[in-house]
Amino acid sequence: MSGGARNNVSVSAREQVLMSEGRRVGRLVVRGLNRNGDVVCDCECGETEAVSRGVWLSGKRYQCGSCDEWSNASPVQQIIGCRDTYDTLMSRARGAKDRCNNPNNPNYDNYGGRGVRFLFADEEAYALCLFMHGWRYGDERTTDRIDVNGHYEFNNVRLADASEQVRNRRVSVVVDTGDDVVPLATLAERNGISPNSPEYARLSGYVKNSKQRVFEDIMGKIDELTGAEAA
Repeated sequence: MSGGARNNVSVSAREQVLMSEGRRVGRLVVRGLNRNGDVVCDCECGETEAVSRGVWLSGKRYQCGSCDEWSNASPVQQIIGCRDTYDTLMSRARGAKDRCNNPNNPNYDNYGGRGVRFLFADEEAYALCLFMHGWRYGDERTTDRIDVNGHYEFNNVRLADASEQVRNRRVSVVVDTGDDVVPLATLAERNGISPNSPEYARLSGYVKNSKQRVFEDIMGKIDELTGAEAA
């Protein structure tokens, strides 16, 4: 690539200087011209961008499109940085707010319909809260309310893996071990049964269908299931 004529388009001496390799305009530094006569530039952010000859000569282009997007981003988006992380967290925020505020949401009865409120100032405040808790794009953890009867607010949200979500459901079965009362999922995991396994589904069905949740009987069922799994 060089600063000469392209596609039979004449280039004046002045234009050739303005499009010459190494010339800087704002955050852009000219690398040369491509076959279409566009000015190919390296941006300080690391991006490479082709700018049409006319736009470049107008002096109106001084950074790449990615930098334009960054300049126009909200403060929260700039703090989060990664667009995929921001978009995912904002989707979660909009979902949580809609479940609380929109009677037409299919999950409204379990949230807004029973008094759960979205108390963050806006969706971005919720997204920033989850980001501060450590969520990044690709993280498999989901969002959980610590108190399932509480609201969406800073001190009542956390990131939880699948087993923690199971333990925290309103419908979770609890077991009196004699020493304490624990969710069935916790008891099962302590004894080698994953809350996401078929064995746990069978154990949960057994307990829910039992008229009395006797600890010894539940432990017997756990032993039976883990024994079957080992065999």
